[in-house]
Amino acid sequence: MARSANRTQAAPSDGVRLWFPGYGPIAGIIGYVVFFLVIDAIKPAIVTTVTDLFTSVSPSQVGTILAVFLWFIFGLTVFGITHDQLRKNPYEFTNRYELQVFIEEHRLPPLGYVLYTTLAVLGGIISLALWPSFIEVFSEFVLILSGEASGLADTVTARKTLTFVGFFLAFGACSHGLDRLLIGGIRELIVRRSM
Repeated sequence: MARSANRTQAAPSDGVRLWFPGYGPIAGIIGYVVFFLVIDAIKPAIVTTVTDLFTSVSPSQVGTILAVFLWFIFGLTVFGITHDQLRKNPYEFTNRYELQVFIEEHRLPPLGYVLYTTLAVLGGIISLALWPSFIEVFSEFVLILSGEASGLADTVTARKTLTFVGFFLAFGACSHGLDRLLIGGIRELIVRRSM
């Protein structure tokens, strides 16, 4: 098995070292992109809410704050992905048998490609279908804070709640499936080169 405790040490002269990507970076990138699109779509509601709550703040200042905030989240996303990949790599093995065992335990099986493709496609279709309603509901929730929308009891309905929750579930399924597919494909390429 991989000697995880010795990943940062020099590999033995007769050992094998392998760079093997971990799951998560694709989901992280997609997550940031969708987060950016959501903020951009509900920006008018955010500007209205902030300027109503803080009258000394201008719309342009709110836009600047949002831009800085998005860059900050982008930096955290890149740092998190990079740190996670470097923390796990490289894997070291004392011989090729350990390498083969590790590969067989961590490569995506054929059924996995079918499952995650289905998950990504269905999740993507549902997310796209719910996107306009999701943005509308999200904007209403934000406007409640400034009193621009009706009260919470009148705004939150079962349909809107299902739309809100359904979008996140569908998007989560889509990003999870895409992450497993793409990283699994990269792992498969690495496996074929190492065999």
